[in-house]
Amino acid sequence: MQPLFDRVKFKLITKKNIESDVLHTDFASRNVPDEGLVTSIGEEVTEVKVNDRIKFTDKKVTWVMENDVKYGLIAQDDILLKIENEDIQKG
Repeated sequence: MQPLFDRVKFKLITKKNIESDVLHTDFASRNVPDEGLVTSIGEEVTEVKVNDRIKFTDKKVTWVMENDVKYGLIAQDDILLKIENEDIQKG
């Protein structure tokens, strides 16, 4: 499934293990997810790339299932921010 135009496809991130840089997804553990890992982008997307971490608001997301995995589709302009590696605080 490839997003079109300015759409971004992402997988939810709900738990982070910063020590090992492993990202885990668990849809049942949070009521309102707001962070995702970009898995593919449309041809007009310029602000994010695959494997970027993003913050979003749930109201702007279209949820789809692919191979029993839940993905979000969002317009590039509706992404709230891109999380840079230096923004992660070591715990």
